[in-house]
Amino acid sequence: MNIDYQSKKPIYEQIIQQFIDYILKGVYVPGDKMPSVRELSSSLHVNPNTIQKVYRELEDRGYIYSLAGKGSYVREQDILNEKSLDALKACLHQAYDLMEHASVSIDWVYAYLKDLEGEKNYD
Repeated sequence: MNIDYQSKKPIYEQIIQQFIDYILKGVYVPGDKMPSVRELSSSLHVNPNTIQKVYRELEDRGYIYSLAGKGSYVREQDILNEKSLDALKACLHQAYDLMEHASVSIDWVYAYLKDLEGEKNYD
């Protein structure tokens, strides 16, 4: 996990985004136990309260669940897919509003997305 201490983005948000990326990419799979707060705070040199905030936010967003006295675990994929689709729909709604404001056509957006897809294939 990489933390950019020079970034304007708060540390807890950087950690949240990286965990979400790891979960969606399958680095952490449903049922996997998350590192303990103490373990993660020690390895990242971050205050334990920051990690607790990260885990609360991940749980609020539906990516993990906690069992009292046992730790936090990654949720099942169907729930994650639903959360991801909800987030994508919200982003697309904002994008559509911007498209209308800028008078950009759906065809242009589609072509742009196809270009992005092509770039991804070269990573």
